[in-house]
Amino acid sequence: MPILSITTTANPQVFSGDGSQLYSIGFKNASTTGIIYLKNTATDSSTVTSSNADVTLNPGDAVSFSKLVDGDGFTGPFAAISDTAGGVNLNVIPVYKAGRLR
Repeated sequence: MPILSITTTANPQVFSGDGSQLYSIGFKNASTTGIIYLKNTATDSSTVTSSNADVTLNPGDAVSFSKLVDGDGFTGPFAAISDTAGGVNLNVIPVYKAGRLR
């Protein structure tokens, strides 16, 4: 499971999965302070900001997407930014067809 430090500088690609093998993807704000703004840039390629994000993750919040519910577009790529210059931890949990983490 990748753990990324998301800062106030937009990270243009926190995850982009293999669409044919990716079954679901989860993101969790693993910090006790700071907000993460997450955006699927497959649908809108503009730079992620707090005002155009698809998902806002407060401390401890998580979100997941799956092929069954969200269709093929959920594989990303995803971009992220936070409101904390020192960084906010983002856990990225991809699950592939065989049910194994990569």
